[in-house]
Amino acid sequence: PVRRDVYFGSGSDKGWHTVLVAGLRYGGRGMYALDITDASASESSTGAKVLWEFNNTSAGGASLGYTYGRPNIGRLASGQWVVLVPGGYFPVGSTETGAGNNFSSLFVLDAQTGALIKEIQTPTTVSGITGAVASFGLTTPVLGDYQGDQIDDVAFAGDLQGNLWRFDLTNTNSANWKAELFFRSSNPGDRPVTVMPRLFADPIGGGLVVVFGTGKYLASSDNVIDSNTKVQRVFGIRDSGQAGQTTVVEGSTATPLVAQTLAEKDTIRGLTTNAVPARNAVSGIIIRGWYFDLYASDGINQTNKGERVVVDATVLSDTNRAVITTLIPQDNDPCDPAPRGAVMFVDAATGGAAPGVDFGSITGWPSGSMQAGALVKNPPTGGFLPVATAVGGGQIYLPGLTLEGGSQAGKTPSAGAPIWRRRSWRELNNDQ
Repeated sequence: PVRRDVYFGSGSDKGWHTVLVAGLRYGGRGMYALDITDASASESSTGAKVLWEFNNTSAGGASLGYTYGRPNIGRLASGQWVVLVPGGYFPVGSTETGAGNNFSSLFVLDAQTGALIKEIQTPTTVSGITGAVASFGLTTPVLGDYQGDQIDDVAFAGDLQGNLWRFDLTNTNSANWKAELFFRSSNPGDRPVTVMPRLFADPIGGGLVVVFGTGKYLASSDNVIDSNTKVQRVFGIRDSGQAGQTTVVEGSTATPLVAQTLAEKDTIRGLTTNAVPARNAVSGIIIRGWYFDLYASDGINQTNKGERVVVDATVLSDTNRAVITTLIPQDNDPCDPAPRGAVMFVDAATGGAAPGVDFGSITGWPSGSMQAGALVKNPPTGGFLPVATAVGGGQIYLPGLTLEGGSQAGKTPSAGAPIWRRRSWRELNNDQ
């Protein structure tokens, strides 16, 4: 469930309300909203707390699938408080209404009433892209605010084809809201996006960096690792903050991305720290971001085939670091059923290893790598990873995870963080 304070109402009811919105996963094609402002609500009148329900039989809701993706709540330039509902998923082979669409929908609803303000459909024809652009399985959208004025200007969401869509919400007239293809996979379908993208400041090119990983863990077949298993990636794509940006096509020289290299030694992860300038120094072409393969190597062999990102990146905005949590499917072992994965601290501006990581000493480290993370037990298989900070700062912890091996095996992963300091003070006294 997603919770946020929104302002609506009339008369004595006008004011701030705490609203909870959630979907049904495979339980249904719908979203519901509750007003949870009053903590003393009684079970005898639960209906009084229901604000609305939006489903595939609601006006304009025919394209809504099974609501695995989380909604998001924000305030737009029109002054409206809204709930963004992603189009959802359909089972393979489904003949339900909406399952045959070759586009995805983002539903923008009034936060108070659930009334549909606009269904924004992804275009199937995109300038510079040969052939039709299919989209389905839109996942959790993230909202972005360019001016820092508490007004959301843009949303980003991925789909099962591996596309990332940019929804321009800057206009006060909803008729002018539209979807643009922001990023396209080199081979649609090989690298699905099932997580919510996360937004970071871009200190190099200005604007934002949209960070997301690829991979899927929804069906029983997703637990099968064989010769057909594709290598997944983590991306950081630059957003200038303007509509009409050229679509970043994976592998294209026209919209280049800088590659970082992932390494692994003694359960500790490393990443290179290649520079990601605003432009190529020779050609002058704008660099649109970075990526790295989830193909960890000790310099000889790949390890952990099938590794994927199915958990939203955690934002450490004070240091512009992204905490990337991965899942590595395992053979079922009833004696040790804990899931496995890795956690990595990444510089959101470059995709390279972020500072503050030390999981023990190692020898034979691949050239050009710095410590970025380690293998862990019990990673989440959906949602997001919480972060806890030591009192006074200096260290952050990732509760619920356990380091897999090395000198710190069994410990909770942690990394350095800024120390909290008093920046100024003044004396208060009773002198007249």
